[in-house]
Amino acid sequence: RHLATVPVQAPTRTVLVFRAASPTGRIMARALSAMLLPATLGAAAADMLAPGGMPLRAANFQDYPGYEGNLTVTGSVAIGRTEVGTQVLFFDLVGTDPACTTGEPNGTPNGCGIHVHAGTSCDEAGGHYYSDTLNADPWLDVVYATAAGGTASGRNVRVSTGAALESMVGRTVVVHDVSGARIACAPLVELVEAGLATVPSLAKYPGYGGQLAVQGAIDVAQEGSGSGAAQVLRFDLGGVDPACVATADIAGVANACGVHIHSGTSCAEATQVGGHLYDSAAVAEDPWAVVQYVAVDGAATGVTTPVVTGLALSEVVGRAFVVHDVTGGRIACGLIQMADDSNDTNVGGGITDAGGMGSWPCRWSMIVSAASVLALAAL
Repeated sequence: RHLATVPVQAPTRTVLVFRAASPTGRIMARALSAMLLPATLGAAAADMLAPGGMPLRAANFQDYPGYEGNLTVTGSVAIGRTEVGTQVLFFDLVGTDPACTTGEPNGTPNGCGIHVHAGTSCDEAGGHYYSDTLNADPWLDVVYATAAGGTASGRNVRVSTGAALESMVGRTVVVHDVSGARIACAPLVELVEAGLATVPSLAKYPGYGGQLAVQGAIDVAQEGSGSGAAQVLRFDLGGVDPACVATADIAGVANACGVHIHSGTSCAEATQVGGHLYDSAAVAEDPWAVVQYVAVDGAATGVTTPVVTGLALSEVVGRAFVVHDVTGGRIACGLIQMADDSNDTNVGGGITDAGGMGSWPCRWSMIVSAASVLALAAL
């Protein structure tokens, strides 16, 4: 259904990758992709093309082994991804070093830092985790600022590690004090998908007269429950605003480069799309205001961190999914529906799953390695 060209340095071989919509299918697909994609395309490209995937979270912070100071860090760090090989951090911490106030590197190695380390235990956290193909450590400028009350928060903190998001599962997040000493540590775990919906198609937003025509694949995965219920967006889009690059100055521009779920249940008329969807009784601030895509040559791929709306997946199905441009204007809209696990048909490739393979609710993605990669996905 979706055809996209992905420039990579590809070897001369062909790989068939399964992108699954059911738990059983996802397990098989991710296992196959873990074996085949890194060997053929490299870890960063595999991160973009691998099926499914959920963001990561570090929450069980403990004092770093050997730390004897009086700081006790609690809270959580969530990690998603934007473009290939780039992770995005959202964090809310309590008990960080009150001497870390600027939010800028202080000239001391690791001073006020918050970093992913290579080790898989806090006893052996190792050094910073990133691809050995990089010439410089991308974590050196990643720091926190402690506000009044000893809290530190970060939103959309991008780190281009050159590594795949899934390769960070089980590694450690380390928090440093102003001197660069390690004061707290927690393991990264992959969040559990509790349900899945999709956006089968996108159309131009009603009344939008621009040239952008957004198409692609969007999954809406459920995470958590009750007041902490959240949605995770997984998307591979073409035709997005090419001005929404990582360096775009969009601070203070409402909805700029956003991908959001709206309250309306129709994309037919602008008056029916509504505003951002969340339970205002359970969530104090609009959680969608900080959810953005990053464009690379007019395409955008990503796995968001959990967007806490306080809503179950059943309350999200049937609502409008909206894509915004760099000005915050609405450019595309589509309706969310539950993932259909039955009678999948690949009309583009002529493969019909109404028979024997119909019991395997998979979406098929064929990746052909050459000067570029051609990905053909059909539901």
